[in-house]
Amino acid sequence: MNKPILCEGCQSKSPLQFLQLPDTACFTCTRPFTPISFPPRQTFICSTCSRARNCCQSCLKDLLFLCNEKIKDFLVEKLQVPVGKREDVVRNAQSVQGKIYNADALDARPTRELTTLDSLTNEEITEIREKLVSYLNNGFKKNLKSMKSVKIDKEVASEIKSLPFNAGIDPKNQNGREFFLFGIFQLPIFSIQNKIKEITGHTAIVITRAESGIGFAQFESENAAREAATVLHSLGGFITVDLLEVGICWSKGVHGFNLPPRQVRAIVERKIADLKKLNIPNLKRKAVAAASL
Repeated sequence: MNKPILCEGCQSKSPLQFLQLPDTACFTCTRPFTPISFPPRQTFICSTCSRARNCCQSCLKDLLFLCNEKIKDFLVEKLQVPVGKREDVVRNAQSVQGKIYNADALDARPTRELTTLDSLTNEEITEIREKLVSYLNNGFKKNLKSMKSVKIDKEVASEIKSLPFNAGIDPKNQNGREFFLFGIFQLPIFSIQNKIKEITGHTAIVITRAESGIGFAQFESENAAREAATVLHSLGGFITVDLLEVGICWSKGVHGFNLPPRQVRAIVERKIADLKKLNIPNLKRKAVAAASL
């Protein structure tokens, strides 16, 4: 049994031995392959597709940037880093037969080398990180400037103020089993759920309003919420999900989804900027994300 291709995050969670599962279809090319289980995770794509996409066989994150492929390709294009874009020859096929044909063609090529941190020199890694920090910080400043021009209606402002940005995450201040999330923007729900499970060890149901940049997470019990809060409190109330720092704090119920998205987003961006000025640990929003490369 060949060892699966895993990112650093999945490797850190995997045991010393792996278990083979019954053959199933690869999530990408649909060809049969043998999944490998390392509870609570398993592989979902074959090694051919993993090498073509330079991604983890389990979480599908890029092996170098440790983020989803869309963000990785965007960064590669904008930063012009010495890393090639993924090969879409399999997923671009319009039919199952086409995907299988393209995957077979990939198998006929020489084995593609995976691009990980270990495959780059220290100078290349430093260059990528410096470019990433600079680009993301500049983008954040430009976006914040545009958000400052958004007019907040008086009646909306009073409702937005009810959102628990300042509730904190201290387990001593527990108020139910719901948490308020802010700064999520276009993050997929499953990415947030997986990160919460990875960090806290507990499963949470997550709902979001991406246009507003807010969401809510509900744990299965108050005990689970309290244990999760203890871990999150030690992290400063922020978690890094796909290169973004997401704020998380106590919430009493779910609300705010009916408010104008652009106005709520403007408040979220301003709140993040205020927290950066306070130099709160774990909220060097972009630098922390870049350091996770």
